[in-house]
Amino acid sequence: MAKKLDSEKAQSTLDREKRPAGLKKKSEKQRFLDDVKKAGIALPQAQMHGFSGRTEKEIDWELASELLRANCTGVQVAARFNMHHQTFYDRVQKEFGVGFTEFANKKKEEGNTFLHQAQYELAREKDKTMLVWLGKQRLSQRDNPSHDQAFDAKLANLLDKLNRLEVPKSEEIKKSEEIKKSK
Repeated sequence: MAKKLDSEKAQSTLDREKRPAGLKKKSEKQRFLDDVKKAGIALPQAQMHGFSGRTEKEIDWELASELLRANCTGVQVAARFNMHHQTFYDRVQKEFGVGFTEFANKKKEEGNTFLHQAQYELAREKDKTMLVWLGKQRLSQRDNPSHDQAFDAKLANLLDKLNRLEVPKSEEIKKSEEIKKSK
């Protein structure tokens, strides 16, 4: 084993001595890329420049923004672009210079503003359903407020009757009251 290591060292020393000054030994990756290039095989540009890793997936930022305005989660938007959610969050940071939470909250508020405006416009056009819904949401209006008042009145009446009723006492209760009196 030691002889093999010594022979490898000696070979690399010979290789260094044979190379002209300033040239380094090519890496295995560089030799592979040279062979691929000679064979005429097209590789993605990133690999030809020696960068490792995948090429970035395209993100349609208008579609992503629209999905976030529609209150989709970051995981759902990332899935739409067939990528991991953390990759999507990192790309938001890279593209817009803000964290995903801040970006998503801004888009969600844009969507909420649009909804409020559309609802208000429908109400202004005398859409009865929208008028009722907005009345319930914003003005705390109810469909049948008299029903609640009638129920409250009936409940109060029943409680009053229960308080006036004299319930017959069981034998055990009578005995315990007699014991208390005798003490």
